[in-house]
Amino acid sequence: MNNIFFKEMHRVKKRMDDALDHFLDAPKLLPKLYPGKEIELFHNPMIDVVEKANIVVVKAELPGLTKNEIHIGIKNGMLEIKGQRRLEENKGYLMQERSYTGFHRLLQLPAAVKVENADSKYEHGILTVTLPKKHPGIKSLEHKTK
Repeated sequence: MNNIFFKEMHRVKKRMDDALDHFLDAPKLLPKLYPGKEIELFHNPMIDVVEKANIVVVKAELPGLTKNEIHIGIKNGMLEIKGQRRLEENKGYLMQERSYTGFHRLLQLPAAVKVENADSKYEHGILTVTLPKKHPGIKSLEHKTK
């Protein structure tokens, strides 16, 4: 009986390994399945949000981009950060594992902000967006049910 159990476990492990291999290879296989069409995989950048008395500060990790590849917008209390790395032409790579993917992130801001006074900077792969509040000193509105 032990022999049958171990054979079955080995078979299940092999099927799981094969499934994981196919999953990890999917980004490389998509262009082969749809030749001539650009396939984008979207990843959300990691974001930190800090609310202070007079400002809201949003920091996003966007390594490997240039300032021209990043779009920032604010509309209806939402901060939008999006962009895409530019695909490098094949320059004789022996191996190329870095991906060139797009991203799009919408974030509900914790307070009303003065869009016209927003400021942003991009240094060392970190985008920092500083947004002055419309009503300084007022924290996010909270409503408690009685």
